[in-house]
Amino acid sequence: MARGAPYLRVLLLLTLMLGGRVAASPDVTSLEAFVDCVMAAQFEELDLVGAVVTVVEVGEPTFSKGYGYADLASLTPVDPDRTLFRIGSITKLFVWTAVMQLVEQGAIDLNADVNTYLSAVRVPGTYPEPVTMAHLMAHTAGFEDRSVGLFARTSDAARPLAELLGAGLPARVRPVGEVAAYSNHGTALAGLVVEEVSGLAWNDYLEARILAPLGMTRSTGEQPVPAALEVDLAGGYDAVGGSFARRSFDYSPLAPAGSMSATGNDMARFMLAHLQEGAYEEATILRPETARAMHRTHSRHDPRLSGIAHGFIEQPFQGRRTIGHGGGIVAFHSLMVLVPDDGFGLFIAYNTPAGAEATAAFVTDFFAYRYGADAAAVAAPQDPEAHRPDVAGGYGHTRVAHTTLDKLAGLLQAATITSADDGSLLARNLGSFGTTRWLPVEPLVYREVDTRDLLVFQEDGEGRVVRALLASQPHVAFESLSWHQSAGFHVGLLAFAVVTFLSAVVGWPIARRWGRGDTTMSRLARPTAWVASALFLVFLASLAVVLSDPMELAFGVPPLLRAVLVIGLVGSALTLAGVFFAVRTWVRGDGSLAGRLHYSAVVVAGTAFVWFLDYWNLLGFRY
Repeated sequence: MARGAPYLRVLLLLTLMLGGRVAASPDVTSLEAFVDCVMAAQFEELDLVGAVVTVVEVGEPTFSKGYGYADLASLTPVDPDRTLFRIGSITKLFVWTAVMQLVEQGAIDLNADVNTYLSAVRVPGTYPEPVTMAHLMAHTAGFEDRSVGLFARTSDAARPLAELLGAGLPARVRPVGEVAAYSNHGTALAGLVVEEVSGLAWNDYLEARILAPLGMTRSTGEQPVPAALEVDLAGGYDAVGGSFARRSFDYSPLAPAGSMSATGNDMARFMLAHLQEGAYEEATILRPETARAMHRTHSRHDPRLSGIAHGFIEQPFQGRRTIGHGGGIVAFHSLMVLVPDDGFGLFIAYNTPAGAEATAAFVTDFFAYRYGADAAAVAAPQDPEAHRPDVAGGYGHTRVAHTTLDKLAGLLQAATITSADDGSLLARNLGSFGTTRWLPVEPLVYREVDTRDLLVFQEDGEGRVVRALLASQPHVAFESLSWHQSAGFHVGLLAFAVVTFLSAVVGWPIARRWGRGDTTMSRLARPTAWVASALFLVFLASLAVVLSDPMELAFGVPPLLRAVLVIGLVGSALTLAGVFFAVRTWVRGDGSLAGRLHYSAVVVAGTAFVWFLDYWNLLGFRY
């Protein structure tokens, strides 16, 4: 809260010490002191408003406490028993629990074609092998990603699942089981299967088969939340100008992928049910053998790395195998982590965007506190002989769009790996923003010097490095990019085009003359190329304005972007005409040699830019 009003900072820090809590463990005093200390530091350093921390162990909630405020206007403190937080993608774990319930009943076969259970939506047979529920749970169904329209500001977007998926199921861009690429649409498709098989709408199934049996009376998948719970829903806040602005309710149209709201204490019930092999108090939501099967690893890129259970994502913390899921829905960020071997679980949630950073920091500190700072120590000898220089290059994220304009996000997500003189690797944007350093452990295996994360490279049958994989992110991969796919190439092409366009837009009007021997054709040529160049510059400037707030695209295509796409089409048409004029100019010998060369360079730049637009799905209306 470093940039908040001073009086509000004092109130927040006082609230940290007075927040509501539920405790039932001899160690709760030291645990509470630790969490209070971490939270006090986070609220002082980051733009945070409210948070909840819940820890469960040995069948009892050992600690549950709210921090800060659920509502700033009324100064309502976070109460772990009453305050609901949006939990985003943690909702997916409820979907996978529902799927396993139906597997128990014999209603779903995890290895059957999902089309077997669908009537209103069909997954296309793009590849020989069909998509199965097991692929959806492991995020290996091969779907491209879609981020435009992932959220909405009004209830109009919260349409029936069959209607939503029928209108916009992402394309299958790789064979099933080949590589993981996290998919919101894949989970929503699983939710639709639950609807079709059970005969219940998703939220009705969630309430009847999971929430009610566990006594999660203050949790819901409804959007907006029911009136009885609305007063206790934490507000989501953006940090604006040194203060906080409350957001309106943000909808998740793909409800099974991220619509739920829950309290800390309700999440304790859900965690305990999974830690106790499907049972909580008198309720049983899964048979023990089903729960164990759900928690086992079923998919991994490499035996040395973490993998994915049935929907649960493995993460290595302090040398412990954990399973869980993170959640994020605009201002809200959350994380649920289970350590099945220890019967231990953690849930944490925040209601500002800074919660993303806070969540990562908290879980790291918490596991160090619980298991000791040395628990994660793993020998990572720097072995220069193990270094492979050919791993250097550009790598693209598998969780990207291929057929729609949000493919452009792939340019921002691209990772670059270079070899340092000492045999280590320097990686930029590999799993996180910024630069990280990796030491060789064995051929094609490296370890990060600070986080101790493991990086493994995969080869194809001819020994070429084709993929980079992280232990910390088993739900995605990074694929080697060819020269024309690399970020460096596209940035270079863009720079060439911009400089050339500027030379025409600025240079031609101030030139004394266009050249000797101009004919009517040559006089039409330059105005055509000038207008095309000007339009492309306007296109780029307007696109920069649109992308200045990338989150806006998550709510749909704004009107400005639609206008920008029209500008791109007009400029492309004029460029096509410019190609014709360029050929005629050379055939007829119009103007000076220097003039013809410059004009041709402008046309080449325009043609390259049209290719750039088409490559990133910005040519036309692809959304």
